[in-house]
Amino acid sequence: MQDSPTNSKSSPYRLRQAWRTVWIVETLVKKKWQTIKAFGAKNEATKYLEHLHLNFVQTGQTIKARTNSEVDSRHKKSGAAKNQNLTQPMRPLKFKDIFETHTNTETGEIRWRIKHSGVRGVPTTALNTQRIVAALRGTDVKVREWSSASPANASAYHLSADFDDGGISGMTGNYFYGPRGIWVSGRQAISRVCFLLGIHDSLVGDP
Repeated sequence: MQDSPTNSKSSPYRLRQAWRTVWIVETLVKKKWQTIKAFGAKNEATKYLEHLHLNFVQTGQTIKARTNSEVDSRHKKSGAAKNQNLTQPMRPLKFKDIFETHTNTETGEIRWRIKHSGVRGVPTTALNTQRIVAALRGTDVKVREWSSASPANASAYHLSADFDDGGISGMTGNYFYGPRGIWVSGRQAISRVCFLLGIHDSLVGDP
């Protein structure tokens, strides 16, 4: 039995032709849609430019977008201002804002505790301690920091600096017992710290 040859009237040929027609139509539709979208975007841009021009004619002002360099510059200025506030705050600091005065009832010794310095992390996590350490390091005072840990995963962070007739010292951390905080001892030492911070309402903070 002889096979019949494939011609224009056979089913496979008609199927291929139908699929080819569908593909052509789909391609044309996609190109047309892309053209419409591009025209729409161009039309929107034209309308926006006309709006800017009209706004300039009416008010004399232009709408200016910030560039990346301008944004970076603003961030740098903001960061510099924050660092400057550590030693030069916007408003003058008062003695009671930074220190608490404590007197040893047995020896009569006066010491000054830095307020809010009893943190569970490193001492300079506290803003007041950070201010004082930054001010001291800006002079010839050497500030020492070291840490210790226990098998119970309790950590202690030590801070110390000797100057004038005393200095600053103390310990912070997540340990379970003992005081936390940083102290200033010595009248000359507390006077120097007050001078560096711009505190003038009290030099020694006597009770």
